[in-house]
Amino acid sequence: MADPHHSPETQNDNWEPVWILPNVTLMDSIDHSHVGLMRREDQRVLAACKLHPGLTKLVSAFKSEFGSPVSPTVLMMRSDAPQSVKTVSALGGFRDIICTGAIVDSHARMLTRKRPVGIMFSDAFDIYPWGLGKSGSQHVYAFTPGLAGVHDLNRLAASPAAALPARSLAIDDLDGVLVHRLMKCWGEHHCAGTEDVQHRKLFRALDGARFAARMPGGTDANIFDAGRSVALWVSAFEILAHDGKRVDLERVLGLFGKVDWQHAHLQGQSQTIAFGKKTIPTNLAGQIYKALYDARNAFLHGNYVNSESLRKPFGRPLNWFAAPLFRLALTGFLDLIFDKPAPDRQQSPQAFSEHCTEKWTFYEAQSRAEDAILEANKPLDDEDWEDD
Repeated sequence: MADPHHSPETQNDNWEPVWILPNVTLMDSIDHSHVGLMRREDQRVLAACKLHPGLTKLVSAFKSEFGSPVSPTVLMMRSDAPQSVKTVSALGGFRDIICTGAIVDSHARMLTRKRPVGIMFSDAFDIYPWGLGKSGSQHVYAFTPGLAGVHDLNRLAASPAAALPARSLAIDDLDGVLVHRLMKCWGEHHCAGTEDVQHRKLFRALDGARFAARMPGGTDANIFDAGRSVALWVSAFEILAHDGKRVDLERVLGLFGKVDWQHAHLQGQSQTIAFGKKTIPTNLAGQIYKALYDARNAFLHGNYVNSESLRKPFGRPLNWFAAPLFRLALTGFLDLIFDKPAPDRQQSPQAFSEHCTEKWTFYEAQSRAEDAILEANKPLDDEDWEDD
């Protein structure tokens, strides 16, 4: 698998444009062996522009609602990619990996820093509906559930979604360890064409998480938008935990039991949750998920809800914790554990030091997610937590 932290721009003429993502501007291209999200200045995009003059016009057409030029991202695919990769589900799954890697880390940083950091909403990864046809065509085409259309490319007034927050994305903004593992799963599932139940659950959950992470409404956003977001997040957790027959609260909590917790306050299962006639041991992560689970049930079952329904019992907006908590559920699902044996410190001090650095790097993003959920038990600062 290609390292997502390095994108060599080789064999430029073997890549074809597939989709335009106008709501995100990449600082670094991110690719697998057959598919990549690429910045507009990437040599492979420039080579494709020479072969497809309409692509130059399309990627140059985007302007903000105030007329400022916007540099979109281009999803590219190698022309010799396997047929199993040339599907909407495969390409969408690749997009969902990058989306998940960005969202879970940005929410973790936001919770600990008490301010927006990076790309906060998955709207950034929406696909522009108009695309190119055959090479040399001066038309753009749209095929969506609501429209099948063709129009003159020269008349296209392209723009990204209005009033979205930060749109720039760099490699350092991604949860690299998670993205690396997810890309490995993507390659096994789509490139090798291996049909695997675990992979099917994984990519279905990532798709659900992307919809859960959308900006919950615009100027008319209200409690029901936030409640819908919570419900979608809980569904993403449940897809991961489904055993093929059923899923329930206990099975989702079981994912957290597989995590190699780094913070001492999370390592023991000192908390309990009542579930039917059972008492389930868990930690703070399980408590937060139970709060999300209860809020989801209240919203979807038509129970009375108010603003406190999305804050109980921590006094903070529960949907803020969903993304880093989902990262930790993925950690358990994917068995993300650093299990390399440590060299002898006395005999090989240099190798031991390198081992410690590698282990620290492996757990860095997970530790951020743990720091984020630990915020739930800290004293409440009204100025920092005043909005839903």
